[in-house]
Order: sequence, then structure tokens, then C-alpha cells
Amino acid sequence: MNENQNDEILPITIWDELADSDVLIEYVRKFEDSVINNDIEVKKKIFNSLYSYSSEIIPELEQYFGEMFHNSLKVFLDRSEKWQKKNQKQ
Repeated sequence: MNENQNDEILPITIWDELADSDVLIEYVRKFEDSVINNDIEVKKKIFNSLYSYSSEIIPELEQYFGEMFHNSLKVFLDRSEKWQKKNQKQ
């Protein structure tokens, strides 16, 4: 679980409602160069809503969350490597 997330129940947002009706993915696909790609926080909210409420499998989401997972693993491996090198010197 992300440290910013918690177990409280949050109200449904407009992004959630649009994702539930499958309108949001059409917007994302049509206006690819809009605020979604320029504002990271908006993109995160939209993609989380799509992940939670969409009724179809969305390749853009798979790629987005796959890249996030890849980046997290890369940071973990880089830190592990630094830690390992530090301990070998001692």
C-alpha cells in the first residue's frame, strides 16, 4: 500500500463517474496531448479512476502501471546495489 493511501472511504469523483461509464478512456485517447500528460497529479488521479472503475482492459493503463512498477524495481535494485557495495568495503 502506498504511504499516501489509507483505508478510509473516499467520495466518488467526477473522474470515477466518467471511468465507470467508459467515457474517460475515450477522452484520454482523444486528447492525448492535453493536461493529462502535462500535469502528473491529474494523470495519476485519472489513471487510478480508470483502474478502479473501468469495465474494460485498457492497454494505456497496463503500460502506465507497468512503467511505475519497473521504475520502483529499478530504484530498489539501485539502492540494494549501493548498500551491497558499501557493506563489501567494510
